[in-house]
Amino acid sequence: MTSTGFVNKVLWEDMLDKFALQWEQTYPGLDCILFVDNCSVHRSDVITGETIESNLVLRLALRGIWVFFLPPNTTHWLQPLDDLAIGTFKNVLNQKNSDLCFSTALHENADGKIDLQDVCEAEVQAFTKPVIRRSWTNTGLAREDDPSQINEARILERAHSAFGVSSGPASSTVEKARDLALAVIHSTPRRSPRNHTEFPIPQDKCLNADELSLQRNIHRNFLEQRRIERENLAIAEEKAAEERRERRKELKELKMSRQTFLDAERQRKRAQREFEKIEKKEQQSRNTCKSCGRYWKGGPGWKECESCPYYSRCSKCSLNPLPMKEHEKNCRKNRSKK
Repeated sequence: MTSTGFVNKVLWEDMLDKFALQWEQTYPGLDCILFVDNCSVHRSDVITGETIESNLVLRLALRGIWVFFLPPNTTHWLQPLDDLAIGTFKNVLNQKNSDLCFSTALHENADGKIDLQDVCEAEVQAFTKPVIRRSWTNTGLAREDDPSQINEARILERAHSAFGVSSGPASSTVEKARDLALAVIHSTPRRSPRNHTEFPIPQDKCLNADELSLQRNIHRNFLEQRRIERENLAIAEEKAAEERRERRKELKELKMSRQTFLDAERQRKRAQREFEKIEKKEQQSRNTCKSCGRYWKGGPGWKECESCPYYSRCSKCSLNPLPMKEHEKNCRKNRSKK
């Protein structure tokens, strides 16, 4: 990555050299064709007989990788990557970002951020074979029936649409509207010779009744197609909204189950602490002299009850054995009763 964040010639050459190495290892002996735009970073203008390695295009050609440049100023409509492929990639990435932000805000009360791993996953999901094939056929660089051939008619159509070049009479909506208006004016009967005004209407621009009916049918079909597209779009949006509702429901259930688990874990830890506290109390009771209250810190001389671990006396208090014998006597009676 460069300091500016943009690709320069050095980085571009390094990328293609690594691509060439990967291609040779994956497809040994198979040539490759790369279509790139006319960006100055992609071109290598150094052509000398003695330094063929300094020219990127010639260096790659020696390795069986042929670089073809698209015509200038045609990237936005002729490059397959800028067609359906990049649009699908952006949609997948935006959806992944929305899901991550929603999940992070719901569970962690924070802002979610996608990382390089998310981008790689979105790339795998977006750049599928049908999407790539459709991008090539949309631009005209491949035919649907024969991908090895270009679709010249499609390329000319996109060129006319991009550069505003007319492809024939009444090719645009404005021209069609103008021709229909001329036809209506020409077919209107004269109401009064006194108010009649001659219009310079070219006869070749007028439509007869059959052509006008055909144009109307085309327009009706266009409106019907637009209506069907809107209905399909509404159905797709409703389906997407239903999926979002299901996703929110799942996240809510996940949050509830997580909260239940946390509550159970808190109760378990609380019970553990209570148990440890009772254990500590009992331990302290065992190690405390029942006569003087001294706490045993080690050393000899302490006496314990032979029947229970809860009665002990320090070395000084053990000089009088009567309390210990009395306790052991009572302790044996209690044990025999049980």
